[in-house]
Amino acid sequence: MAAEEKARQAAQAEAEKRAEAETRKAAQAEAAHLKAEQEARVVAEEKARQAAQAEAEKRAEAETRQAAQAEAARLKAEQKARVAAEEKARQAAQAEAEKRVAAEARQAAQAGAERLKAEQEARVAAEEKARQAAQAEAEKRAEAETRKAAQAEAAHLKAEQEARVVAEEKARQAAQAEAEKRAEAETRQAAQAEAARLKAEQKARVAAEEKARQAAQAEAEKRVAAEARQAVQAEAERLKAEQDARAAAEEKARKTAQAEAEKRAEAEARQQAAQAEAAYLKAEQEAQSAEEKAIQAAQAEAEQQDEAETRQAAQAEAAYLKAEQEAQAAEEKAQQEDEAGMVKSEAKEEFGAEVSSTATGKGQADGVDWSGKQFWLVEMHEILERDAVAAAWRNLRTRFSNQMKNRTIIPRLQGGGSGAGKKQAPRYQLFIADFPEKQIAEEFCAMLRLEQHRCGILPSRSLAERNVLNATSAGARDGF
Repeated sequence: MAAEEKARQAAQAEAEKRAEAETRKAAQAEAAHLKAEQEARVVAEEKARQAAQAEAEKRAEAETRQAAQAEAARLKAEQKARVAAEEKARQAAQAEAEKRVAAEARQAAQAGAERLKAEQEARVAAEEKARQAAQAEAEKRAEAETRKAAQAEAAHLKAEQEARVVAEEKARQAAQAEAEKRAEAETRQAAQAEAARLKAEQKARVAAEEKARQAAQAEAEKRVAAEARQAVQAEAERLKAEQDARAAAEEKARKTAQAEAEKRAEAEARQQAAQAEAAYLKAEQEAQSAEEKAIQAAQAEAEQQDEAETRQAAQAEAAYLKAEQEAQAAEEKAQQEDEAGMVKSEAKEEFGAEVSSTATGKGQADGVDWSGKQFWLVEMHEILERDAVAAAWRNLRTRFSNQMKNRTIIPRLQGGGSGAGKKQAPRYQLFIADFPEKQIAEEFCAMLRLEQHRCGILPSRSLAERNVLNATSAGARDGF
């Protein structure tokens, strides 16, 4: 019994593992499908958002995030409630089924014990040879009828199982049918074991009483023979009645088991749907957690690089101040020229290189090849002061570490110099190069918009016509 119980539990656990694996696969496929749909939807919506105003984009994105968070919270709450309710129902159904199986086993064992005890008391008074022959014949017939009934029931259950395979999972039905068969087999085995025990006791008692019967008178033997014949007839009638009652009980039990199996299948289908939804939400949470870990790692790396960049910026600032003092002493009479020289010196000290050929879009400059194959640039619409340029670049590299690998930032000087005797701080606009395909640039620009940045894209060959960059621009690659 213990070995069979362990085997049954192992089969049930294996079936649950297979169901869980299939659920995980379905959830992963659904997550990949939803991710693909989401990416396609982001690209499609991005084209529509490009024509909208910046303020409308901010409001729409904020509302979208709030709605998504509210919907995710609602789905998560519903999922938890549904999973808890279904788990309680499953546990209650399982406990009820176990109680019912145990009660049926006990009842069958008790009924078998009482019946065999009554038969034993009736047969003790009968002639041993006739009783044994009648009992053997009756047992053979009962065993044959039991086997036939079991075979018919097994065939019927197998037919029902094959019909349900179309709508239900094969693994779960096989495990469930196997569990039911094992429970029924265990019930029969318990009854047979009890019957064997009583039969052994009966044989021992009959052997002891046989000696007493041998000393009985001939009249007593005749009387016993007559009583034995009557007992045989009564036993045959009783066995027939028991057979009819057992057939009716088995039919009723089969119908009850079928109804219970259908209920369990329906409950398991609901539970699997809830588990699939839970697996999908869990996959989303794991993806979000992985993204947060990647951002934290990138931020840690960026902090280390910031320390080195801070030291470089301090050295550049000292060199810049020295160059500014020399330029002011040499060009006191031409304030305008002096201001332009300071701006160029700032760009050179801050970004590391001057650009002399980007006005025409030709030649090698800014770390990119303007005369080669056309590429795409992302144009940031924000206008920044000199001190904010390095911070903006570090922020982009930290938040978009994968997308910013091997990218070049090109600052464009937007204003500065002297006006009405008052010096104005230089201001810059940033361009990010180079993207080999337009779609990649559009996707990166869409990611920037989600972070409340305003941007656009433009091809490298249009720079000569638009004159977007000028000779006062400066650039640096990935170590800005």
